[in-house]
Amino acid sequence: MIAVLCEERSSVDFLKTLIPRMSKNAVVKGQSFDGVGELLKRGASAIGALHRIGCSQFIVCADADAARGDLRREEIIQRIFRTCCLDREQLAKSCALIAVQEIEAWILANLSCVSKIITKWRPDDISRSEAISEPKEQLLRMSRKDGHGRELYRPPEHNGKIGSVIDYDKVAKSCPSFRPLVELVCRGKGNILPN
Repeated sequence: MIAVLCEERSSVDFLKTLIPRMSKNAVVKGQSFDGVGELLKRGASAIGALHRIGCSQFIVCADADAARGDLRREEIIQRIFRTCCLDREQLAKSCALIAVQEIEAWILANLSCVSKIITKWRPDDISRSEAISEPKEQLLRMSRKDGHGRELYRPPEHNGKIGSVIDYDKVAKSCPSFRPLVELVCRGKGNILPN
């Protein structure tokens, strides 16, 4: 069983629908927090609880926001993974997944898939989506423009559904920050321990 811990519910929903598509036997348990501060504060104890119910792989996903992704990753490793109950073997199957800016950058990389969920909207994929600051706001603006003032895209409603249709191979090619998820789910290789 794979445990996913994220700073907000829509990210958990996205990963809970995406991961079973990447690994056919994956069962995913998720827990969301009220922002990155709460995730950092309570993440280690949440991993302990999820471990006790049978989770054997762990993904902690956070947005880099304005911080550098490598600094956020190191913060997650130090404050969550180094203080939790996992042994070395379990840490080897764990992942600190840091979205550049926000996970919506991954959605922008395969934005055309959104039309499968929001049939009134026919957006094109965005190249270099990780270079866009505030990708969630960009998605909202684009959907508002195409929705004639009304937002067609709403993260709490749509991110889980988008996870069920997004082309994860395309996202992995376009977004380096997404690749650790592919390495863990498809190949069993985490990114917590040094190589």
